[in-house]
Amino acid sequence: MLHLRSLRPRAPRHSTIVAYIALILAMGSPAVAAALVGHAQLANNAVWSNNVKDGTLIGADVKDGTLTGADVKNGTLAGADIKPNSITGAQINEASLAVARVALHISGNQTVQAPQSPASAPYPLTGGTYVQPAHSSELYAGNLNVSWPAGCTVDAGSYRSIQATIFVDGKSVGSAYGSDNVGGDMIKSYQLLTIGGGFAVPTTVTRHVTAQVSATCGTSATSQPNVIGLTLDDLQFR
Repeated sequence: MLHLRSLRPRAPRHSTIVAYIALILAMGSPAVAAALVGHAQLANNAVWSNNVKDGTLIGADVKDGTLTGADVKNGTLAGADIKPNSITGAQINEASLAVARVALHISGNQTVQAPQSPASAPYPLTGGTYVQPAHSSELYAGNLNVSWPAGCTVDAGSYRSIQATIFVDGKSVGSAYGSDNVGGDMIKSYQLLTIGGGFAVPTTVTRHVTAQVSATCGTSATSQPNVIGLTLDDLQFR
């Protein structure tokens, strides 16, 4: 005979309750979550930066070649972040350096006879017109090549000399001298020691560099020396 008492639900045993609790906790663990949730279960753009634990991502988590300059905060990279000896001149804007640089080469290779001083003759140059950057100043240095003839004599106790005067925008910025007290035919090169341009400018300026040459020979001279080459390096400072 079926008793109504036997149809009443029984209270779960203590061991069963503990088993259910353990199962629920286990299903909420990271291991189970990792097993149940993969990239297929995540919608695109569903994970934000605040969903990722700070300090957990490493280089292996980023696809090679995907980060660009726009992904790096300006002013955050330091010298320690750059591989030693990995940056070359190609990566540097020379005009931004606060040091001297050879901005351009000015030269001439024509043969021009230098008249007896105080007269002078222009010496043609190539590259003498250029733009000087803003907030820069300049110096010039180079070489003067001279062909001395025997006819440019040397007086007793004296010497013969050659002079090249450099002009920037019509203003003399310095002269280079070469001298000889031996006489005779010879070709000599004289260093143009640093010639001061020294023009500091607040804005860009177009410059024009020219040269004049002259010579001093002895009183019995029958010919004048020839300037056969002149080179100038324009050194710019910031």
